[in-house]
Amino acid sequence: MEPTADISCLTPLEREIVELVGQGFRDWHIDETFWMTRQTLSAHLCSIFDKLGVADQSELAQVAVRLAPVAARR
Repeated sequence: MEPTADISCLTPLEREIVELVGQGFRDWHIDETFWMTRQTLSAHLCSIFDKLGVADQSELAQVAVRLAPVAARR
């Protein structure tokens, strides 16, 4: 599946997670930011991967960087 740049399918929390991944934040910082367990963050990331058609966090970071100007306009 080709990665998509359409973030409208993401929840507000998922969009925030994508933004932090794009900024280079590590898992431990993201889960602490949102007061969630590593397992909960992993579940959110899997959902994001499925919705955006990416395979891993490095691919997600690339999509997030491309989306940065779009997210700033929202």
